[in-house]
Amino acid sequence: MKKILPFLACLLLGLGTACAQTYDQWRAQKFSPAEAADESISGRLADPDRDGKSNYLEYATGTDPMTPDAAGQASGAMDEFGRLRLSFLRRTAAPGTVYLPQVSTDLKRWRSGEFWFDELSATALNAELNSIVVAETFPPANAARRFLRLCVAADVNGNGIPDEWELAHGFSLTDPEAIHRDSDGDGVTDGQELMDGTDPFDYYNGARRPGIPAAPANVRVTGNPDGSRTVEWDDVSDNEQWFIIYDDLPGGGQVEVGRVGPNQTSFRIPPPAQP
Repeated sequence: MKKILPFLACLLLGLGTACAQTYDQWRAQKFSPAEAADESISGRLADPDRDGKSNYLEYATGTDPMTPDAAGQASGAMDEFGRLRLSFLRRTAAPGTVYLPQVSTDLKRWRSGEFWFDELSATALNAELNSIVVAETFPPANAARRFLRLCVAADVNGNGIPDEWELAHGFSLTDPEAIHRDSDGDGVTDGQELMDGTDPFDYYNGARRPGIPAAPANVRVTGNPDGSRTVEWDDVSDNEQWFIIYDDLPGGGQVEVGRVGPNQTSFRIPPPAQP
């Protein structure tokens, strides 16, 4: 009977044997028992060889965590069509890991996923590593500058979205339907919003609704001795055109009682008309 190493589950490929090795299995192989027990040496974010690459990135790109080297670094270029290209190394089999090329025009919102990138080639270097080249699908026409980066992250549920992103937005890693919902009703699934760098719980994603001024904050209503009422609020924007103030009718419904202009922070509603 063939002896199988306990920490390796191997897939037979044309070029040899590619080992589907998790990070913890790789950690046990690359570090001594004492080092493997020390997070400052073998933890995912540690960099024991001080080459600027975390252990997790060393694992994901097939390099040695104890030997400084420049191998495995992602590199970018522009092709003849004006598209940014990103080249990087990817394990043939890396359970629980996702590789996400990302593009940004402002270093704040990063877009990733199949909508934003085409995989142009995947060249096998050996049984365990592939050289990957991706390019932007739709390069923006008017962007003054664009940035590329490679996100390598844990993805224990295998849905293609980093666990850290899901947990940060309150999604359950054990709920397979979580990323397929549309929490804000904007027609885009929550999972795609995470990949697009937008907020899955904000219909307008931080943008003001077209044609509608920002709503006033901290609205206060004070009754006056003559039966009138004074409405006051905090002005939270400098570009509103007007607000409409409605009053509830005793029998139901509403009636417009006035409109207020820019920078106005109070309004007096007259007393009810005497019969």
